[in-house]
Amino acid sequence: MVGAIGLEPTTFAMSTQRSNQLSYAPKVRNYTAGYCYNEPMSQDVPALEGVIFHQATLRPPLDRYVEMVWAVRGSTFYRREVVLPNGAMELMLNYGSLQRVVAIGERPVMEEHRRHWLSGLQTGPLCVESAAESDLLSIRFRPGGAASFLGLPISELSDQVLPGADLFGRSIETLRERLAGEPDFSARVGIIEAWLLARLRREDEYEHRLVDRAISLLQTRAGRANVGDLCEELGLSNRHLVALFRRAAGAPPKTIGRMLRFGELLAALRDTQQPDWAQLAARHGYYDQSHLIHEFRAFSGVTPGEYLLRRSPDGASLVVS
Repeated sequence: MVGAIGLEPTTFAMSTQRSNQLSYAPKVRNYTAGYCYNEPMSQDVPALEGVIFHQATLRPPLDRYVEMVWAVRGSTFYRREVVLPNGAMELMLNYGSLQRVVAIGERPVMEEHRRHWLSGLQTGPLCVESAAESDLLSIRFRPGGAASFLGLPISELSDQVLPGADLFGRSIETLRERLAGEPDFSARVGIIEAWLLARLRREDEYEHRLVDRAISLLQTRAGRANVGDLCEELGLSNRHLVALFRRAAGAPPKTIGRMLRFGELLAALRDTQQPDWAQLAARHGYYDQSHLIHEFRAFSGVTPGEYLLRRSPDGASLVVS
């Protein structure tokens, strides 16, 4: 499970508190179609036993780099899921069962991760598998945020899932051990903040501010900002801007903009079962409905209609089996 798990949107409400503890009583669907390299989907989906989920935002200056810290513990009703791209990167710490990456985009990989790993920028669907019981903690970096803690071009990590020790050395195992000994989620967040602050590369501040500004413009314009307009507003050449985005965010600005638009579309679908696709296409800056479908398949591997049938309750992934 790479990403916060979700259930049917109508089955729970999340409070606005810094930390949330939720119990779920989900609706259960029976899936018949296959996905993720034609693996058969389960005909009989068992009920959920219960999940505890926490999330928190970090204090300045870390909130400019990290979207949230979240943790989940419990049994889900599925074993395999396809996580959809969102422009973010996740540093995962695992205290539960073995996790497997089955496929990255259209490339089957079957990689195993047990203790910690970093999911780089994913430009396509990421198929992952775990046992029903999960105990995960994640640091979710904002688009362009992880570069200030890594000191290497983020494009080198795109469409990969790498062991945490390959990037952070022994310190990631030390962090994992410290967090294991602290049951209180708020205290865990404080430990993470101290760990991140010790690794924040102040020398990258100028580049981060440029990328952060460009991404803010993309978000304000629903991912539809013209790259030429971005260059003019930031005072950069096209070549410089593209190189900056590859280095700091993992992909060119046009790709990041498309991902942001896709994320907005998924958010718009969260509370509906019968969307007006033509209206959504116009609202989110697609040329027409066929353009929306093409982009949807590029990022998810399925049509919009298939997504509605297979989506996890938070809409961030597709349930496979």
